[in-house]
Amino acid sequence: MKKIILILVPFIFVMLLSGCYKSRVELFTIPLESSTYIYSDTDSIYFLDKHITSLEISFDDTNQTTDMLSDYEANIFGDFTNQEIKLFTIQFVIGFDDILYNCDVIFMGIANPQRSNAYRLLVTIPELIDQEDTFNVILDLDNNLENKEGLQVINVQIIDFVNPPNSRIDAYFDLSKQSIN
Repeated sequence: MKKIILILVPFIFVMLLSGCYKSRVELFTIPLESSTYIYSDTDSIYFLDKHITSLEISFDDTNQTTDMLSDYEANIFGDFTNQEIKLFTIQFVIGFDDILYNCDVIFMGIANPQRSNAYRLLVTIPELIDQEDTFNVILDLDNNLENKEGLQVINVQIIDFVNPPNSRIDAYFDLSKQSIN
């Protein structure tokens, strides 16, 4: 009886875990489109003691596709909603105390294997601090109900790995799709 249980428990465990994983196309359901998303709130947001006064992310369709999940050139972003990954150029502009910085972006793919519609980027923010200038940034497209009818809001998290773990404070933003007048 003990041998049967020792065989069944790992088997059941493996079956349960394998059922948790979704395919990339099931995990990513909100397609990107060529557009600009801007931070337009009046809340004061600080990151590493610097006042962030603006954040803008733009996507521009390159009319190209790939089957590679990562290792793209700088400032290229992959939309995982289709089998053929649609490529976009990405522009990331952040403002500290009203001084704008164009940042280089490296697309890292899926933010977390079970977090739907969330991408991870490495963003080089020049002149932010002396010892580090590349930061993990999470773009979460699934954090807002408005996105059920198409991408309208992107939740952005800039992760603080500079400070000790007990004093880290990430920066969070909601970027709204810029309307064309």
